[in-house]
Amino acid sequence: GEEIKELFFGRKVSGSNMVSKKPWWIERSQDGNATIRDGDKSDTGKSWIEEDMLCDQWDNFYEGLKD
Repeated sequence: GEEIKELFFGRKVSGSNMVSKKPWWIERSQDGNATIRDGDKSDTGKSWIEEDMLCDQWDNFYEGLKD
């Protein structure tokens, strides 16, 4: 869990959408607050580590389901 936290929290991860080819990024603070931008859409949410997995829950994206 700590290795995952060191890699993703307090950092910005970026890439490009495989379908639309538009850039995306997720920025996570040390306390787990997160912002996502995918093309022209954005959202905020929370990230945490659970059983050595990185989890996200967005306020609006994915109907607010845990990911």
